Parts: sequence; C-alpha cells; structure tokens
Amino acid sequence: MAEFRLVLQLALGIVFLLSVAGKLQDRGHFAGGLAAYRILPRSWANPASLLVIALESFLAVAHLTGYLLRIALPVGLGLLASFTVAVGVNLKRGRALPCYCFGRSGDTISGATLARLVLMASGEAFLLKATRPIYTPQVAVSDLVVALFWAMVVLVIGLWLFALSDLGRLLRPVE
Repeated sequence: MAEFRLVLQLALGIVFLLSVAGKLQDRGHFAGGLAAYRILPRSWANPASLLVIALESFLAVAHLTGYLLRIALPVGLGLLASFTVAVGVNLKRGRALPCYCFGRSGDTISGATLARLVLMASGEAFLLKATRPIYTPQVAVSDLVVALFWAMVVLVIGLWLFALSDLGRLLRPVE
C-alpha cells in the first residue's frame, strides 16, 4: 500500500508541477482566464492568479518531496474543490471557456475536466486519509525511480483514457 501511496503522491506532484509551469509561462493570460470565469470580481483576478500559482508551487514541492504533505493535502483538496466549482458553474451557465489548467492549452472545459478534477481530489483525499505521508528522502533512490516511472505511466494512461471520447469522434465515419 505504501508503494501505491508514493506513486499517487508523485503523480499528483507532477500534475501540479506541470500546471504551475504552464501558468508561469504567461501569468497575465492566466489572470485573464480567471476573470473570464466570472466567479471572482474582475479586480481579484490578478491577486488570485498569484495565489493559485503560489499554492500549486507549494503543492508540487510537497507532493514530490513529502515535505509538509500533511499541510498540503487539505490545501490541495480546497484548491481542487474551488476549481471544480468554477468549472461546474460555467458548464451550468453553458459557457465554453478554455480550461487554463496548464496555461495556454487549447482544452475547453467539459465533463472530462470535471472528471479529472474529481479524480485528483479523490487522490488527495486518499492520501489525506492514509496513516502517514511518504517522505521521499527516506525512500531509496532505486525505489523512487521506480515510483516515478509508475507515476508517469499512471498519468499517461489517465490522459489516454480521458482522450478516448476524442478518439471515438475521429474514428466515426463521416456522413
């Protein structure tokens, strides 16, 4: 079970790291995206973008190292819950907005976006419920390499599963 927790912890850390890296490439674009969601007052978009980037940076480091993970897990749950609400509200409004999950990615929010957020939140909740976090400095380097490999495999399979609907549309005969 400890191996599964470590793989999950690292996979979440990688996702947070990729997310913050994308947002840092064009923070102004991300701030504009937050304003476009119309959840916060427009004047809060810039400070909120800084807060999200800072929190995701903290979450990436905590998940990848295990340091302060007990604090990071509830923070991650809260952040993912806020993203879920923002996406859900805008889907309910019938708005087709870019996700802004990884910066300038072209993904539009959808049910798949909600599913990814719920899946990540479930992973955070599972780790929070676990008896103790995994501190990566205490893990042998060879075990850490294997866990990182499996974390990447889990992420690639997850991306592939979420892309199945797109693949199905591509394979349908044109009428």
